[in-house]
Amino acid sequence: MSDLWQYLGKTDRPIVFYGTGDGGDKIKAELDRLGIPVAGVFASDGFVRNRTYHGMPVTSYAEAVKTFGEEMIILLVFGSSIPSVMERFFALSVSHELYAPDVPVAGGEIFNESFYEEHREEIAAARALLCDEESRGVFDAVIDYRLTGKLTHLAKHLSDEETVMRTVLHPHRYRVTLDLGAYNGDTALALLDYAPNLETVIALEPDEKNFTKLCLNTAKAGKVEPHYGAAWSHPEVLTFRRGGGRGIRREGKDKTVEVMGLPPGSLLEGRTPDFIKFDVEGAEKQAIAGCEDSIRRYAPELQVALYHRSEDLFTLPLMIHKMNPKYRFYMRRYPYVPAWDLNLFCTEESQ
Repeated sequence: MSDLWQYLGKTDRPIVFYGTGDGGDKIKAELDRLGIPVAGVFASDGFVRNRTYHGMPVTSYAEAVKTFGEEMIILLVFGSSIPSVMERFFALSVSHELYAPDVPVAGGEIFNESFYEEHREEIAAARALLCDEESRGVFDAVIDYRLTGKLTHLAKHLSDEETVMRTVLHPHRYRVTLDLGAYNGDTALALLDYAPNLETVIALEPDEKNFTKLCLNTAKAGKVEPHYGAAWSHPEVLTFRRGGGRGIRREGKDKTVEVMGLPPGSLLEGRTPDFIKFDVEGAEKQAIAGCEDSIRRYAPELQVALYHRSEDLFTLPLMIHKMNPKYRFYMRRYPYVPAWDLNLFCTEESQ
């Protein structure tokens, strides 16, 4: 088995970035480590402007084709879930040799051939926990994508939120829920639409600006209980770095801010959770540990983001299974390039 990085190391064709930003920085760092040169970079119309990226002028697609020819290999280095943008990605992959290298959102090891071989047994054990063919199809497609960077694997086994909420989870039974990584309140408000008997959404958000939006956006709903802090395994002051995207993060070179890390179970104050959502930018392992007592005692239904770190795909399912072996495990992915919006759903009930 070989991976995309090995293939790129053997080609003598020009490698050109499509896009810039944090993802491109990570991909460029790995290519530099492997001694693989990048010939140029282009951006979508409207994003070219007069600028450079890693010392290379940012050009238009037409200029890139004129300079490097149709034989250039395009590396897609930014992500999107916007249908029109994804359509452009797939259209380019038909007319050019295009790949979207997988790099972990929250840092750590890249899911390459050696990583796969090192964790082969854990990967197989996590796959064996999955309860239906769709879940296993999602799992296999994500691994194939991570190793090859081919968009064809991202077009397979896609779901939408409403179908998942209606066929995998049981929101009509929810009364108390935890929304960890609540962002601006979007997921808390969406949950209210699916859960008619919901009494309280305990929403935890570590980014100050997002927390302000969370409070404002959910004030009229009356059922959302906002808390400022980071989901963690135990009480601890954590250092985050301000960056782009949805808020602050543990890795990076940006300015730092201190936020209190809290075990989410401490926010329940005697209440029994029916559902917990974990989407905490790479701290899922610690957040799950902070909910261990509830997971063991009450088996709330769970939604766990699996795409922030390479190992999340297998370590998080195995971790939860060890806490509560009664769970049934389902994996679903919503449309996104690269393989983001990948979630594990845990419930004691069958579909």
